[in-house]
Amino acid sequence: MRYKVALTVVGLLLSAVCAGGAEHALTETDCVDRALAQNPEIKFARQVLNEARGLVMEAGSDSYPLLTTKFSYNRYDRGFDVPKELGSQFLPQESGQAELHLRQYIFRGAKIGAVKRAARYSKQIADLGWELAQISVAHHAAAAYFDTLLAAEVLKVQKYGFVLASRHYDEVKTLVEAGEAPRFDELRAKVRLGNVKADLIQAEEDYKSSVVALYEVMGETQQTSIDLERALFYRRKECDLNICLETAFRRRLEPQRDELYITAQKEYGRAIRSENWPELTLEGTATRERTNILEGGGTGLTLWDIGLSVSFPLFDGWRTKGRHLQQEAEILRAVHTAELTRLAIERQVRDAYLTLIQAREEVEARRLTVGEAEEGRRLAEVRYRAGAARELEVKDAQGELTQAKRDYAQAVHRHLIAVLDIERASGVFLDRYRKGDKGTYLGEEPDSTPLRNDVEDQAEQ
Repeated sequence: MRYKVALTVVGLLLSAVCAGGAEHALTETDCVDRALAQNPEIKFARQVLNEARGLVMEAGSDSYPLLTTKFSYNRYDRGFDVPKELGSQFLPQESGQAELHLRQYIFRGAKIGAVKRAARYSKQIADLGWELAQISVAHHAAAAYFDTLLAAEVLKVQKYGFVLASRHYDEVKTLVEAGEAPRFDELRAKVRLGNVKADLIQAEEDYKSSVVALYEVMGETQQTSIDLERALFYRRKECDLNICLETAFRRRLEPQRDELYITAQKEYGRAIRSENWPELTLEGTATRERTNILEGGGTGLTLWDIGLSVSFPLFDGWRTKGRHLQQEAEILRAVHTAELTRLAIERQVRDAYLTLIQAREEVEARRLTVGEAEEGRRLAEVRYRAGAARELEVKDAQGELTQAKRDYAQAVHRHLIAVLDIERASGVFLDRYRKGDKGTYLGEEPDSTPLRNDVEDQAEQ
C-alpha cells in the first residue's frame, strides 16, 4: 500500500513538472515577438539590410589601393627545328613571369566622396525600411491576434445560441407530450435547432481558419488550435486629432526615408557631374622574369615601374549629359513623392481617427442592444411557458439575442483594429511592445471589459 501511495505521489509531481514546462497562453505581445523573429517578410528585410551594407563597402573601395597579380609560364619543345643561322643557343626552353600591379586614385573630382555619402544614405534608408517592415509585421500579427479573439468569441456566442435552442426544444417537446402545445411548435423548434447547429459548425471552421492565419503570420507550423491569454475585450480609446497629426509628422518614418532618398540622389548627381573632371592616378608595377636557355644556365630579371597618370575627358557622346538629366528628373520625382507622402500620412491619420470614433460609438450602441435582446429573450420564454406567446416569438427572440451578441463582438473587434490603425498612422505603434506592457496602449493602464458574462459561462459549461 505504501508503494502505491509513493508511486501516486511521484506521478502527481511529474505531472506538475510537465504542466509547469508546458507552453503558456500567448499574449498579444508574444504573438508579435514571434512574428518579428520568424515572419518571412522580416527575413526578406534583413537581406535588404545586408545588401545596403555591401553597397557601402563597395562605394568605399575606390578610396583604397587596388592590387592585382599575374603569373605566366611558357615552355618550348627541344625538338623544334630551328635554322642554324638563327643560333639555337639563344632559343629559350622555358620562361616564367610574375607581375604585381598597384593602382591608387589620387583625384577623381567629387565622385569618390559623393558615392560614399550616397551609399551611407542608402544604408540609412535600408535601416528605416527594416523598421517599417517590423511595424508592418507587428500590425499584421496584432490584427491576426484580434481576429482569432473575435472568432473565439463568435464561437462562444454560437455555442450559447445552440444551448438556448436545445433547451427551448426540450421545453417545447415536454409541452407537446403534455398536450399543452401543438406538434407544429416542436417541428419548428427542431428546425431552429438544426439551423443553429449549422451556424455553430461554420463558427468552428472560421475559428480554425483564424488560428491558421495567426500561425502563418508568426511564421510557425500551422495548427488549428491555440491557447490565448484572454478573451475578446473592450477598452475605450481616447485621442485628439491634432495631437495625432502632430505626432505622425514627427514620428512617422516615411518622411525621413523620403528626405534621405532625395539627399542620396543629389549625391549621385554630384558624382555624375564629376565625370567631366580630370582624374589623377598613381600606378606601379613590379615584374620578376626568369628565363632558361637550351645550352644550360638561365637569367633572372626584376623590373620596377611607378608613375602618375592624368586623364582628361574630352567627348563621350553626351553620355554624361544624358545621365545628369535623368538624375535631375529622379530628384524632382523624389521631391514630389515626399509631398505625396505627407498628404497620405495626413489622410491616413484622419481616416483612422474617424474610423475609431465610429467604432467607439458603434460599440456603445451594440452594448445596449445586447441588454435589450437579453431581456426580450427572457420575456418571450416566460410568456411562452404561460401560453401567452407563440413559439415563433421565442425563436425570433433567441435569434435576435445571438445576432446582437455577434454584432457586439464584431463592433469591439473593429474598435480594436481601429486602435491599431490610429497608432500605426500616428507613428507610435511599436511603442506598446517596446515598453513590454503586454498590450496596453501608449503606456495607459488597461481598463478593459471582457465580453463574457454569467449566462455565457453557464451555457459553455
